[in-house]
Order: sequence, then structure tokens, then C-alpha cells
Amino acid sequence: MNIRTGQIVRVDFSDHTAGKPPAYRFTVYGRLASVRRKSICVVGWGYTNAREKVDVNCDKWTIVRSAIHRIALMGEREVLFDERENGHA
Repeated sequence: MNIRTGQIVRVDFSDHTAGKPPAYRFTVYGRLASVRRKSICVVGWGYTNAREKVDVNCDKWTIVRSAIHRIALMGEREVLFDERENGHA
């Protein structure tokens, strides 16, 4: 899979809690903020506009590729809520 910055993904990976073995499997969901040769960065709480600078108000995780088990592309199959339908626009 060719992953790219800006895609919305689910990432399953191994991590050590508090730096001690054993490694546990975790899942994070979010937008890819960066894709590098050895790591990816996922933003789980970020600006709606992907062009906004990531800052201290955003939650992000850098995950080394060697710890990743699976990356799945997430998609908008069905809109569950739309503010325009409830008079919030």
C-alpha cells in the first residue's frame, strides 16, 4: 500500500508500556501528518483543515515502521451526523 500524508488511517502496532517488556498491541486512528522511511506520524486530534500547522493543541503519535503490524485506510462510507440537518450551520 502506498500511504500518503493526509490519509485517514487505522494503525495497529506494538509498544512497550513505560519502556518495559512485554510489548503490547495498540491501535491509533487519525490523519497521517508525515510519512518517512523509518516512521510515520499520526494526528488523532487535529484541525479539520489538513493544511493547518500541527501544534500543542493536536494529539500526535510517531510510530517506527518496524513496530507496525497493519495500516488500514479509513473511508467515509456513511455520514452519521451532519450539523446542517440539525440547524447548526
